[in-house]
Amino acid sequence: MGPDEARPRKGGGPVRLAGWLLLAGSAFPVAAAVLFGAQVIISRVWLARYRFGPLEWLWRAATYARVPPLRRVHVEVQPT
Repeated sequence: MGPDEARPRKGGGPVRLAGWLLLAGSAFPVAAAVLFGAQVIISRVWLARYRFGPLEWLWRAATYARVPPLRRVHVEVQPT
């Protein structure tokens, strides 16, 4: 899991929030599930277009001391 995927979940993300609110007897776990689902959808759309998330791209640029390509290269395969 890349840094962009893990970052929102580490500091009290939607799943942890759902657990706390469920223990408190609240109806907000549905909101937490919706937030988590939205994160999954946005992540899939982003990663279909780009190779890395923005934080991972910055991390790789700093680590390798060069700017890695961000966009995916789509190669069309011709059927034989």
